[in-house]
Amino acid sequence: MPEEFYFRASQRPATVFCHSTTSGSELELSPLVVLSPCQSSNMSPHIDHIFDADTPPLSPATSSSSMESELPSRPPSSMPRSSTANHDMWLLPEDILRQIINVYLQSSPRTLKALALSCKSLAAHCRRFILQSIILKSPGPSTTASDAQRFASLLEQSPDITKFVRRLRIFTFPIQFQPAATDHDRLPLQTREEKALHRILVQKYKRLSNLELRNIDIVWTRMPQQLQLRFFSFLQRHSSRVRQLSLHLKSFPSTLFSYLHGSAECLSLCGEIVEVSPFPEYSRVQGSTTKRRRIAVIKTCHVPDSSLKLLAGECASESPIDIKRVEGLMFLSLRQFSEGYACLSQACTYLGYLDIGPVESWYGSVAIDLACLPYLEVLDITTDMNEVTVALDWLAESAQRRPLLRRKDDILQIRVCIYSKNQFYAMLSPDLSAQMHQTYWSQASRKQGRWPALRTLGITGYSRAISSSLGPSKSVPMQCLGSYQLGRHPRHGEVDLYHRH
Repeated sequence: MPEEFYFRASQRPATVFCHSTTSGSELELSPLVVLSPCQSSNMSPHIDHIFDADTPPLSPATSSSSMESELPSRPPSSMPRSSTANHDMWLLPEDILRQIINVYLQSSPRTLKALALSCKSLAAHCRRFILQSIILKSPGPSTTASDAQRFASLLEQSPDITKFVRRLRIFTFPIQFQPAATDHDRLPLQTREEKALHRILVQKYKRLSNLELRNIDIVWTRMPQQLQLRFFSFLQRHSSRVRQLSLHLKSFPSTLFSYLHGSAECLSLCGEIVEVSPFPEYSRVQGSTTKRRRIAVIKTCHVPDSSLKLLAGECASESPIDIKRVEGLMFLSLRQFSEGYACLSQACTYLGYLDIGPVESWYGSVAIDLACLPYLEVLDITTDMNEVTVALDWLAESAQRRPLLRRKDDILQIRVCIYSKNQFYAMLSPDLSAQMHQTYWSQASRKQGRWPALRTLGITGYSRAISSSLGPSKSVPMQCLGSYQLGRHPRHGEVDLYHRH
């Protein structure tokens, strides 16, 4: 059976080399000829690098990389052309070749680009994967064209490629350096980057499902006003298709949410949300809807309290989104669980999942009323190993008003993830980290009389190790430390009513 395939793309038909195991322990290289669809009618195609059958077999010690570098070194003049007498040849149908691309080559852009150069039929099939994710980075100091300019030029040549784009990530946002004009519709586009973004934003992407506006150094109001309107109009046209929306800017107006309608799976926010639009007379483009958008999961990172209260609907008459229908909240990289996080959590009436952490310090954190969240099923808390007791204090205060539940299925499942901020412990293996975290978890379990309200909750401890050997802040799979009631895993014969393995 074939073990490895090597696709070598050129302007001629693609050739696939297949390593097959022969008798003994030797490997023999046999060519697998793939005819491109545009040349399938020709039964004697020109094949590159077909080697003589007298070529000695390769030893098992020869690696695949060395075979690839040594085999083409033979002079082309000494290589015979297609010879059916000495070689076994198979013609792959077009549907089989496309299935290989669909299954095995989607995550290999280099191979896809090389195959796209082999023939027109493969190019038409490969570009659907090459263009499904577009990244527009900020232009550098060089004089070469930026990503936005190159993509805008490609759109002018082939406007139909917009149907392949599924994910659009924009990092470039031009900033205006002169006072804005009075007439916003006649404000000229001054730079090439602005013109490129204009051509990109006026297009319609039928399959766009993931949109990211990401640049933590950009203040929305410093962008040219005409470009802001282009973004507003772009969000309005694609909001019904976008399932995942990320807004990671230094600040952006709450007016952006006015152009969203329908439902989305995830909304990721980072930065400050300002309530007033930069130009109120254009706060809404023509045809915008007043129906608030329904979001399934909201992720926040470095969002100030004022913006969190704005989302909760406390600073305005109502929230810019349908906050009551939010099913999941994920608060990432917190200094402490402040009042804004508590307000946003309690505003989500149908909240079923809440993820808090990692929290830099649990001292001074504001408790939430778990009695206001009747649909909450899972609560994840990430804390430093030195603050496990403080985190349990916060959790006990939050659960004071929660009624005692009779059925086991109604027990709120809480996962306390323990990690260490000390860089010294990053050198430890996951097993050693779990042993150290187990000690802190067992010590907290001995203080159950201090928190009687926690008896109504099913609490489980986990060890989240961070290994420096796997890269900067690379998390490894968590290890379970057992239930809080036992401070460990239940031994043989013991029954743990609060912990589900």
